[in-house]
Amino acid sequence: MNRRTPAHALALFALLVLVLAGCAPAVLGSRGTPYDLRRGETAQVAPGGVVYAQLVVPAREFGFDDADFASLFVPCGGDASCAVVTSRFELVDVAAPEGWTWRVDRADAVRRPRFATNVDVRLRLDVPADARLGGTQLRARMVARTGVSRPVVFVVQVVR
Repeated sequence: MNRRTPAHALALFALLVLVLAGCAPAVLGSRGTPYDLRRGETAQVAPGGVVYAQLVVPAREFGFDDADFASLFVPCGGDASCAVVTSRFELVDVAAPEGWTWRVDRADAVRRPRFATNVDVRLRLDVPADARLGGTQLRARMVARTGVSRPVVFVVQVVR
């Protein structure tokens, strides 16, 4: 008869916890699962919190073509190639409450065969600890190094 010791039971329990944690859904608004600005979703964030949003746009809409990123592309899974292009984007004319910080966190150009190159821009919003509860609409312009810009709107609900 095979008896499990308490150490074996503890190890089995720890393995089960790790497996279940891997199955848990990611938190919407986190760096890995940002809000999609194209959907117009309202983000929820606690005072003192951070929330992320993303904007995916064809590179040509910002005045870029594949040649602009050619030397930067590296394989990034499957048949896709990616290039970090954060320095080519800036968030300007930000209309937000005092103490709030909204900025470009990261921008990636993604190229796939038979598809137009997209730029995936992730934005980071830092909400101060003394932020007023309730809804706020943030507005700004996303400006590419090409000079092309587009408006960006993000609705945020500050909750406890």
